[in-house]
Order: sequence, then C-alpha cells, then structure tokens
Amino acid sequence: MNSSSSVVYTESSSPQNILNGVNVPITFTGYTPTVTYTYTTDYNLTLDEIDADPSDNEISSILEVTSGIYARDDNTVTGSLGVGAGTSAQLGQEFDILVMQDIESVTFEIVNDDESLNGTTTYVTIWNMVSGIPNSIIAQTETVIISGINQRYTANISGGAYSLSPSQYLIAIEEGTSSISIATTTDIFTPGTTWINWPASPNGTWSNNENFNFNVSYIIRPNLQNSILSVQENQFGNNDISIYPNPSSKFIIISGINKNESYKIYNVLGAEINSGIVSNNEKIDIQNLNNGIFFLKFKNGNTIKSMKK
Repeated sequence: MNSSSSVVYTESSSPQNILNGVNVPITFTGYTPTVTYTYTTDYNLTLDEIDADPSDNEISSILEVTSGIYARDDNTVTGSLGVGAGTSAQLGQEFDILVMQDIESVTFEIVNDDESLNGTTTYVTIWNMVSGIPNSIIAQTETVIISGINQRYTANISGGAYSLSPSQYLIAIEEGTSSISIATTTDIFTPGTTWINWPASPNGTWSNNENFNFNVSYIIRPNLQNSILSVQENQFGNNDISIYPNPSSKFIIISGINKNESYKIYNVLGAEINSGIVSNNEKIDIQNLNNGIFFLKFKNGNTIKSMKK
C-alpha cells in the first residue's frame, strides 16, 4: 500500500510444504516503487492445517522512498559553460551542508548539441573548502559515459555514500581533454557560489564565475540523505535485532538484544524525540509520538525503522 493506503501491488507465493522445525525460503517477483511514498507491505500466511497461534501469521514492513536533492537552479536551462578542448579544468558549485548528510550521488546535465562528446567520459569530485576557497578532493563519483544530445546523468559516489559534516563543499565536474559543457541557468544566480579552475586561468586558481562575467549557475545537484536516516531496510531472518508490532499505535517490543541497550528515537527530519534504556522483549511506549515514520537507534549502532499509526 502507498501513503494513501491504496493497494499498488499484490502477489501470492506458490504453496509450500513445511516440515516441523524447518525454514523454507519464499521468493516473490516483487514490486519496484516508481514515485516517492511511504510504502507498507503486509505479509500474510495462510495454512491448510489448524494453527495453534494464528496471531503470528501477519507481519508488516515499511519502505520510505525519498529523495534529498540540493540545487541552485529552477530546472530552466538557459545556456552552457565549458573551458575549451584540450584544457583540463573543474567547474563546480558550492553547497552549504547544515546537518550531517550522506552524499549518495550527483546529478548533472551535459549540453552536447552536435554529439561530439559521444563516447567521452567525465566524473564529479567533491571538495572541502578552507577559508571559503575549494581546498582538496575528499570524494568522487564513478565515471559516466556521455551519449546523446543534452542528457542528464546521475553518477554514484565511488565506494558508496560519503558522510559530509556540517560545512561548505564544492561539487565539481571534471573536464578532461574534451570540452565538457555544463548546462547553466541565469534564472537563479547567487554570487560567490559558482566556481571554475583551470591551469591557464588568469588568476591561477579557483575563481567565481562572475569574475569572468558569467553570472550563471550550473545544473549540478548533489543527492543527499540524512545520515541518521540512512539505514538498511529490515530483512526478515537476517537482523539480530527486530521490532514488533510494526506498525503499532501504543507500544513496540524489541527482541534480539543480549543486555540492556540505550536507544534514541528520531523523526524523519533527524530530530531526537525520545530516548531510554530497553532490555530484551521489553515494551517501549510510543503513544506520545506523532503518527508516521520514526527511527529507533541503539548505542551499538543498530538502527530500525518503524511506524506509529
């Protein structure tokens, strides 16, 4: 079901003969979300035989499909900017990170009207900044191959998501021997936030675009996720710690911990809304929480997503 409780997908497995004390894996074709929602999946077990405890024949999981996109444009392309063929360079845009974030990928648009860039490659680098100037590369994306006219690309961070502490960062396109032209906009422009650097630069280092009379912003967008909320979805039978019932309206029970554990509860904005200490199979009262997604994070690092309904 989607956020409106409308059923978007239903599937039944093939019948299984399960012997006493034996685990049997059941595989589904599955459903791929196509829009941002909070999805609830109900798993229901039906038996031909008499069940001594039918209360444990249903379980739910929650999947929140979201995107956190930072942009300095309004999606209106009015031009492009590059340095020139045969000159390696970086063209980048500055972003302020206000809370701990994981950068997962970067989306950018390449202008390739004559398709002369087909088959060439580029990638994105993430720079820290010192005293307001790009300083050094701290992460980069995987390489993408340019193909087609005026395409938008999303390049994943090499090695997985990279955590960014609150600070200023530059997200830059790497221009090699080809003249990479980045799509730009004049509709939204903030002085001091767009940068360009190449060996033959008159200033010999990073400079803002407006210093060259280019009052434009790039179509360069980092895709980020609050690091507190960047957790794997619960997988049945694979997690040491589990939570039930899920969703719940009054309380949740924690199982799979061997000793008392400190925990904190966060809302979807990453704000702490509750905390305490819990033991194995102990109830946590959630009646005072607002309805919706919340995250239970333990001191040992385990994080579980749940829902108050």
